[in-house]
Amino acid sequence: MGETKRFGVSISQDLLERFDEMIDERGYINRSEAIRDMIRDRLVEREWEEDDEVMGVVTLLYDHHKSQLSDKLTVLFQQSCQENPISINTTFPRVQFGRPPIIV
Repeated sequence: MGETKRFGVSISQDLLERFDEMIDERGYINRSEAIRDMIRDRLVEREWEEDDEVMGVVTLLYDHHKSQLSDKLTVLFQQSCQENPISINTTFPRVQFGRPPIIV
């Protein structure tokens, strides 16, 4: 990251109050941090809009013992994946975890 530059922004009181509420809710420590994050997000969105290819990951945790759920998910997967789909299935034993794990 390059040298930090300061700049001024003119904004209505109402919009500033709403912005301050949002940054409090999201846990930003100051306005500058929130503005930097919003600019980065918008730049990434712009890159996605301009690029022809996008890659994403969808993670599903489900109870494979539920009746026909696995078959329904397979059909949905086949209907929604357009090109080069990759599927990895992993089973997490309930005995070891007590409940399904949270994957981040």
